[in-house]
Amino acid sequence: MEPGTDMLAIMALRNGATPSRSTRVRSVIEGNGARLSSRISVDNQRASIDATAILLRDGDVLRVRAAVGIEREVVQGFTLRLGEGFAGTIAATGRSLSLADASQNPMIKSPILRAAGIRALYGVPLIDNGAVIGVAHMGSRTAPEFS
Repeated sequence: MEPGTDMLAIMALRNGATPSRSTRVRSVIEGNGARLSSRISVDNQRASIDATAILLRDGDVLRVRAAVGIEREVVQGFTLRLGEGFAGTIAATGRSLSLADASQNPMIKSPILRAAGIRALYGVPLIDNGAVIGVAHMGSRTAPEFS
């Protein structure tokens, strides 16, 4: 697989990916989580982002599959039900969401994310053929909000 393919595949989801691309993205994320986390880390350094995560839908549950800055969520197998918390709300509504002072917001269910002291948090649904297949979110300890 050529460099950058994993991130390109994720971007494709956001822009109307086909089912075959959706399968490819899932296999890239699930099979190459460490490489994806490394790639996210590079992008985070460029954007002054302190934490990012990608959660994929598994039935009515979202599972953290890759993360940087909050890697313990992957190790501990953090999950949310659709409609629960920040990422679950994004998945249930299919709409992006932004929080200011996120670590103090009751929508944050992850004790790891809460302990990270994230101020601004922004998340987007990952959509394929009109169906939400996951959520990607990024957070900053220093920015008061994302615009």
